[in-house]
Amino acid sequence: MYQDDYSSVASDIDTHNIQIYLSVFFAHNKLGAAFYDSTSAIIYFIPDVEETSRFDITQQILSDIQPSIVICSAKTSDEYYKALNEQLNIQTIDPNNPSTNTKLQLVPQAYFHKDTVERTILTLKSLYPITCDTDEKKRAYISAKMPFNLPNTLSAIGGLLPIIEERCPALSYEFDFLAGNILALRPYDLNALMIVHPFTFRALEIFNPSFHPSIYKANTANNLREVNSLFAFLKRCVSSIGNRKLRSWCLKPCRSPEILQRRYDVIQFFLDPNQFELLRTLRDHLKPVVNIPVLLRKVFDQNTKVSIWKQIIESIRATLRIRMALVPFRTNTYFFDDLCSKLTDDLPRLMTTIETSIDLQRSVRDNRIVFIDPTDPDLEQLRLDLVQLNGKLHQQAEFANNLLLQCGIDSSYALTQDNGILLIKGDKFHHDDLIWIDRQGQIWRCRTREMNVSSEEAEEKRKQLLAKELAIKRNLSLALRDATELFVDATEFCSQLDCLLSFALIAYEQNNYTRPELVVNNRIEIIDGRHPLLPITTVIPNGYISDVNPNQANIHIITGFNCSGKTIYIKQIGLLVYMAQIGCFVPAAKMRLGLMDKLFVKIHTDNHLTLGVSNFLRDLFETSFAVAGATGRSLVLIDEFGIGTNEIDGTALLASLITIWSKSEQACPHLIISTHFHDLIQQRLVSTSSRIRCKTMETMYDDDGKLVYLYRVIDGLCTRSQAFSAALTVGLPNGVVRRANELLDKIENNQVLHPMRNFTDMEEMVDLVEKAVQVNVNDYSQIGHFFQYLHDIIIKHVPNHSNE
Repeated sequence: MYQDDYSSVASDIDTHNIQIYLSVFFAHNKLGAAFYDSTSAIIYFIPDVEETSRFDITQQILSDIQPSIVICSAKTSDEYYKALNEQLNIQTIDPNNPSTNTKLQLVPQAYFHKDTVERTILTLKSLYPITCDTDEKKRAYISAKMPFNLPNTLSAIGGLLPIIEERCPALSYEFDFLAGNILALRPYDLNALMIVHPFTFRALEIFNPSFHPSIYKANTANNLREVNSLFAFLKRCVSSIGNRKLRSWCLKPCRSPEILQRRYDVIQFFLDPNQFELLRTLRDHLKPVVNIPVLLRKVFDQNTKVSIWKQIIESIRATLRIRMALVPFRTNTYFFDDLCSKLTDDLPRLMTTIETSIDLQRSVRDNRIVFIDPTDPDLEQLRLDLVQLNGKLHQQAEFANNLLLQCGIDSSYALTQDNGILLIKGDKFHHDDLIWIDRQGQIWRCRTREMNVSSEEAEEKRKQLLAKELAIKRNLSLALRDATELFVDATEFCSQLDCLLSFALIAYEQNNYTRPELVVNNRIEIIDGRHPLLPITTVIPNGYISDVNPNQANIHIITGFNCSGKTIYIKQIGLLVYMAQIGCFVPAAKMRLGLMDKLFVKIHTDNHLTLGVSNFLRDLFETSFAVAGATGRSLVLIDEFGIGTNEIDGTALLASLITIWSKSEQACPHLIISTHFHDLIQQRLVSTSSRIRCKTMETMYDDDGKLVYLYRVIDGLCTRSQAFSAALTVGLPNGVVRRANELLDKIENNQVLHPMRNFTDMEEMVDLVEKAVQVNVNDYSQIGHFFQYLHDIIIKHVPNHSNE
């Protein structure tokens, strides 16, 4: 449960304004880390782990968490600081949005001192129930959530705390026991996630943010929106917390079979036509649900709005309706049973406490929070007395003002809560029934003796009422504060349920999605898979089988004509594996998957310019991560490597990569490479291996000799690219393609290449030849005229020719 509840989501649907602060502490070859999500107000810690010489754990943490700021000790080693800087230079999902770039912040070493951190944690009142009133009780309580025998992790938390205090100041609370901006400490398991390199999200079109067309969104945090991406396709959640959870799942695919099977079970349950009405009912219940723990941080602020309480009460009511709807089915899936078990009877009791402490209907009507206590009849009597006294004050002020006006005195009156004032313009005069208060400019403020008695009586009753309301507010604060963990679980379950219902709805509507079968073996088997973002009527189903066992192929080299579908096929395989590991059904007849630990993709996108590098350098950059980080359980997709450089150099580099991977017994990943470098196979540049299998895209010619793409993957090798057919298809002029054919024919036959003649007027050429024949070589005048004529023709056909 703890791993799955990371980023348990804000009530704000804006996912581009999330602030995550990560603190890392490296010492004695061990790494400790902790991070804080400003929207969930929870610190997640990563227990001490042995770091590698290449700092792979740090790279994985940065890739998984995508922090806004990384905090590091000012006295960290130069080697680790350099590695951290290098990793931060590439950790970005959207290079087009500079606001997503991670910043590195150094803080004094004193913040990371273990003993100081322990003492600081014990002072964080918001972490402990009110019953933990001594350091011993607090230590026992917090030790059950985070062991104190993790020195590097404790140090990382210590570096995080001053940044939280600086950037996320606590709100102004009326009660001291509510102070704080950290709701909980929870562990974070790196081993449960599949590592996806940031470049992969754009390459596979998982995320494809574009600028919002509305001018009102320009230069705001909401100026980006998802278009034509997998995230946009899956985004069917009805609540803001569901949308945020979906984004979290998409950023962090899972490789825990237990978690994925639980998600699959829920989707499978709702695909039963008999449960479709329940699906719709639950989606209706989820609509008003917001992030209750985040709102609880605001609810007892001195300036709390009624709308905050309204959202909290509606969210809790909706959560209770969801629980009641799922109780009859709690034995059907582990998720339902876990939800019903964690959302215990304490939640209805809390709802009862809130409903018997706040009159929501009157609060909305009066635009102020109205506290109630059914056991105290004096509370309502005090309110009635105050209403009557205010009415009496109004009558008294109006009567006194009318008398003053009848006496020719320029006066008026003003009424405030439990108070009434007469306003007299002019000089002060003596009257036994008037009590003069003060003067403001030319206006004297005063009361009659009757008004003064009523005001004092109203003030006294107001004090009694406030004292009773404060007692109710304090008791309610205590009850809600101790239920913080319950509200965190409730929000988490609702956000997960919203995502799973969206997955089920998509699978139900598409009607061609199937449940992935998770296997222990290191194998990927897809039968009749389809690209999820393309219409089913335009996609030809294709399969893929990759197995690391001996005599089985896990390196597939795909050749084929231009525009035959190689890139679409590669993206399709990557997306299906990715969808299976976020817990979604996939568009395929069948899929058997041994879970992958990493996903690397090198496919050309349009964002290399924003990095200031060439296509080829970007190729090398992205491929280097796969070479350094891929394991035997990784999936690596490479599309047309080396096309940005000389063909011979690109072929040699690609052949070397394939050879190195094919000869690696334990670390050879599942590899798919599409290429137009046909010499790889024809010239036997790649060593023969049972791991390697050649595939091509099937084509045929119709009766008119026109090339027809079938978009089906078959065994074989393609030796031509048919670039000229693709050129004609996109509208390149026939003359250009015809000349290209001529040049290709001469190159292949080692013939001399002749440049194209620049004469377009054959009559002009004939005339030039005739004049040349007629020139008397002994007559310098004729020779001069001929060369002048030749010069004019050259100028005509070569405008930029120099006059030298």
